[in-house]
Amino acid sequence: MVFSQNYLQFPNDPVALMEWFAASVILVLLVTLVYVYILSRSPPPEGNTVSKLEQSIETTQVTPDPSVLLLRADTALKNNGFGEAVESSAEAVGLCLTQLVRRASGQVSPGMGVSDLAYLVQTKAKSAPQIAETVYQLNSLRLKVAQNQPVDLQQASWAVSFANWLYQVVQTEQIKF
Repeated sequence: MVFSQNYLQFPNDPVALMEWFAASVILVLLVTLVYVYILSRSPPPEGNTVSKLEQSIETTQVTPDPSVLLLRADTALKNNGFGEAVESSAEAVGLCLTQLVRRASGQVSPGMGVSDLAYLVQTKAKSAPQIAETVYQLNSLRLKVAQNQPVDLQQASWAVSFANWLYQVVQTEQIKF
């Protein structure tokens, strides 16, 4: 039996193209709705996550001066308390970024994490260094500490150095809005 048409191809008819486009959009919407439904039914992840970590930090009393946290981070680093050094550095960076965002817009929305603050600073400032990715890496290192995973001297030193650098940038007002 010989077919006169190849059914795997459709003509370049505008109506047929529109039908395929509409079918594709409907299929994408259906898959998205199923995904959202399944995601809403699934339990939240176990253990520490960046979001849970940032929410717990908001509820704790935070030292208003980053220099105190940086001193604590330096001391912890010298005493081989690498996890504490990373945690103190991340808190200091969060305070520095909060100061910058307040300087730019006057307020910080509750629930904003350090990655969000870094993105805001980077996008709103006239001349800001590219810090969002670095802050994200620091936040990932902080999560590693929160999950009791080991942190080595190099990672802790990097966290303390970055926090000190950002503190100096904020104090000398090198980032302009």
